[in-house]
Order: sequence, then structure tokens, then C-alpha cells
Amino acid sequence: MSAPLQLQASKHLLVVAAESCEYSVSQEILRAIANPIRVELLKALSGGGKRLSSLAQELEVGPEQLAYHLKPLRKAGLVTQVHDLYVLTQKGQRVLDLLLELESWSRYEEDEPLTVDESCTLR
Repeated sequence: MSAPLQLQASKHLLVVAAESCEYSVSQEILRAIANPIRVELLKALSGGGKRLSSLAQELEVGPEQLAYHLKPLRKAGLVTQVHDLYVLTQKGQRVLDLLLELESWSRYEEDEPLTVDESCTLR
């Protein structure tokens, strides 16, 4: 059975809770993913580490602009650099998974309630 989704906001945190499930998102993470280029960066890195030049070519963004967008993702702990490769962190993968779930919700009607099932999957 699904439970209604409850949202609570504070100065530093957005908490999504439903019965035994809880997701916390810091403002730093929210700022980091506020730009569509940064979300595309997370998606591009989900398949494995990539060089700056490869990311720039894939996303059709200049290297300087890409470096600018990587900075907040690194600061939030979503992306790290290993030698010359940028890599999605475990935290970054979790955030990306939640973002992909949010994108899937766009197919629902606006007045349809969001729910969380027993396995803490948002529906």
C-alpha cells in the first residue's frame, strides 16, 4: 500500500518522508542541480568516468563553461575527479536516481498525488 508523500522544508534541508522512508536534500545539492547542464552532466557520467574534453563534446558545451558547471557538482560531493577523469560519486548516483524519478512523474496529471510504496520507491 502506498502512503501520501509529505514534504517538509527548513533553511538547510528539504525532507521527503513517508512512513519509514526519508530523503534529505541539502541546499548545496539543490543549487548544484538547479541548472539543466549540470543535470545532463550527471546523466553523462552515469555510464562511467569521462575526460573534460569528452564531456564537452558530448554535451556540446565549451570546456570553460563545463569546468564552471562541474565546480558546484564537485563542491556538493556529486562528482569527483580521479586523475583526468570526472566520475559520479555514490551520492551523485543517488541524486541522479531521484532526479530521474522526478522526471518520470511529469507523465502524471498535476492533481494526481505522489506516493511512496513499501520499498521507498516514489510513485
